[in-house]
Amino acid sequence: MKLLRNLLDFLRGYMQWFFAQRQQLRIAVLGLQNSGKSTFTAFLTGEPFQADVVPTLGANIKRATIGQTSIQIYDLAGQLRFRFLWGRYLQKVDLIVYVMDLSDHTCWEQSKSTLHEVLVATNTERVPVLVLGNKKDLTDVPLSVGQTEPTQGQSYRSQQSNTTANLSSPSSPSDPSPYQWKFIKPLLSHYDYDDIPKFNLDGTNQHILKDIHILSKEIGIDLCNGILHTTSDTTLTMDRDVGIFTISCKQGTCMQEVIDWILQI
Repeated sequence: MKLLRNLLDFLRGYMQWFFAQRQQLRIAVLGLQNSGKSTFTAFLTGEPFQADVVPTLGANIKRATIGQTSIQIYDLAGQLRFRFLWGRYLQKVDLIVYVMDLSDHTCWEQSKSTLHEVLVATNTERVPVLVLGNKKDLTDVPLSVGQTEPTQGQSYRSQQSNTTANLSSPSSPSDPSPYQWKFIKPLLSHYDYDDIPKFNLDGTNQHILKDIHILSKEIGIDLCNGILHTTSDTTLTMDRDVGIFTISCKQGTCMQEVIDWILQI
């Protein structure tokens, strides 16, 4: 009996130690309806991709374990009538994920202004924000469209159409490590917000948003200086970690990089 009691005490202590090693992470997934929030949530929980997803009503709470991190995900409805619920969950999360549909020109401005509202409302809490430009697989260059010209005469060239902001530091001038992806004031390679041109998006050139530099300009986030440029021509200094990725939840493009970023929170 004593041996059994000692064994139970050992197992109880081990289980307490084991769960103490697991990091707890609460994530709120926001965005307009049909942006891919539920598909992104399903990816985190290991569920297969579904082409037809029933719109979320209110909030859908999911749980997942990735490595030693236990994640609780609040998949929040994007319809206007449910957005009043967002504030309730934003007060108790460790990370905000805002999903944008890169292929939907008709709702782009609304998605952008809603993102700005979320950033302004949560700025004092300093909650990290991850902006995901989803459905990059649907934004191929139209065959009938040639080179798109910027609306301003600024010269801007990126080395390639990056899927994440290309970070570098004096000690690591090559490819960035996941530990450098939490950026509010990093040294960004080939990144100058003021030098990035502004485009008139008209549905035929939506594909340019796959370039992370152009996307950051279009949504008004200066990654180098941590400044939000709102649609009302005001600025907001963001003392928080901000990440921007272009992804495809359907094809799984760059999803592992996103997970790596999340796990560094």
